[in-house]
Amino acid sequence: MTEQPTAQELPLAEVAILLRPDDDVAIATRDLTPGLALRYAGGVVAVGTTVPRAHKLALRAIPAGGQVHKYGQSIGRATRDIAAGEHVPQPRDGQHRA
Repeated sequence: MTEQPTAQELPLAEVAILLRPDDDVAIATRDLTPGLALRYAGGVVAVGTTVPRAHKLALRAIPAGGQVHKYGQSIGRATRDIAAGEHVPQPRDGQHRA
């Protein structure tokens, strides 16, 4: 018997694109709302803040000053702590502000 997802739990691939398995972020393919749980190979991440379509969702905690990885490469540094499940703002000058 296979386990069926609950109404609030979905496979990450249904709502976001994870470009590389070791990336810190996935790109939302639709607006994501708090409370949604997303399953992927790295575990389950609970969406904690609204993430607009085409924006980044943190899959793991990123400390202030830590590098943000997408495409398997650093795309900037966090200017503050970013929690798993949080919207990762678009970078300005390589800095991910929130």
